[in-house]
Amino acid sequence: MPDGTAVSWPRLAAAVTAIMTGWAALLGSMNVDWVPNDAKLLYLPTARNLLQHGAYSVMDQEPYLPTITKMPGYSFFLAAEQAIFGEGLAALQAIQLALVGVTALLCADLARRLFDRRTATVAAVLVAGYPAFAVHAMEPLSETLTGLLLTANVHALVRHLADPAAGSAGRPGFRRAATHPLVQLGITTGLLVLVRQSFAPVLVAQVVAVAATDRYRGHSWRPALARAGVVAGLAVALIAPWCVRNIAVSDRLLPFGANSGLSLLVSVRQYADGPGTRPEYLDTIAAELATIDAAATPAGTAPGMGEGLGGGPAREVALDEALTRRARAELAEVPTGRLLGTVPARLVLLWSGASMIELFDRIELLLMAASLLSAAALGLRRRACWPLWLPAAFLTAVHLVFHAEERYTLPARPALLVLGAAGLVGAVRAGRRLVAPTTSGATP
Repeated sequence: MPDGTAVSWPRLAAAVTAIMTGWAALLGSMNVDWVPNDAKLLYLPTARNLLQHGAYSVMDQEPYLPTITKMPGYSFFLAAEQAIFGEGLAALQAIQLALVGVTALLCADLARRLFDRRTATVAAVLVAGYPAFAVHAMEPLSETLTGLLLTANVHALVRHLADPAAGSAGRPGFRRAATHPLVQLGITTGLLVLVRQSFAPVLVAQVVAVAATDRYRGHSWRPALARAGVVAGLAVALIAPWCVRNIAVSDRLLPFGANSGLSLLVSVRQYADGPGTRPEYLDTIAAELATIDAAATPAGTAPGMGEGLGGGPAREVALDEALTRRARAELAEVPTGRLLGTVPARLVLLWSGASMIELFDRIELLLMAASLLSAAALGLRRRACWPLWLPAAFLTAVHLVFHAEERYTLPARPALLVLGAAGLVGAVRAGRRLVAPTTSGATP
């Protein structure tokens, strides 16, 4: 239960800033190429083309044909950053490390609301010090932004569930409405889908959760549905323009894009051969991918940029459909026993260390193990904690279907580390209670 002691936010913010500064100095001194293939093929080209040509395209020459393989949220974030600071990585790395710091403070407030001040402090330190968050903040990839948005989404949901006035008929003023948890829930859900289309089911889950919790509190269905409609309306308002654009340029009912085929094929081969990572599989099927691409690409379309990207919507859709058919055909040949037997190794891969540095990976594995144990223990005893483990369950389910990589669960880990902090604080307190009687008994 909360202990009623206020968190010293300036001190906590200073501690988080110091940790992030330390990460910047340490990682900045390492001789590492911080631009992975996904950034080279997708995020950096689309950001550059948005700025220079006003087109969301991965193409490196005219005509800058539109791409529909990915949602544009992170590319717009990169374009905004580059418009202000230029194309260098240093400013982006500083900004993304700062976003990790904000995520840590959000986790501290989550811990304060659900547990107490001490847990809030430990949670902030665990998130700020978690190696993979800092490592991936150095790369132009969407994990850092997605982690902040998902944590803010959980924060808004926890605030809503804790609001004793939820479902009331009162109408707050504009200023209060702007910070209302349902407003923040709708906005963060919409932004999450704009960054990663796999979060689209979250919108449905949020609407159901808001309506169900308000109804559970004894309110009638009408205000409960109205409040759920606030979440849905704000999220749809953010998502709809891009969905309309995708349908228009592809001339198909593809509101979110066409990029699941390659992921499904890699996923099937992870089940068939073992849970290797996507880059390892892409290395082995590069020639095969080119053959599928050549057979599937309509005549007269522009060449792509690799991994199913570019060449215009017609080529991207055709290749995606061809890869999806290949994935389904190969899945039919994988024995059921093999599918089920590979699941444990796949889960270990998803929740293993994601910093790709051996010492850091071991630290992360220990923290994740503690957090998952705490999630299991606290989830049975404290119903208010379910929003913290829900993102982890959702991302695990998604990547049991689509291909698995360690970094894909990073956005759910800050909320889990709040549970890990609660477990660590609880263990220390239990240890003190065990030692205290012995100590007092030994005193003359």
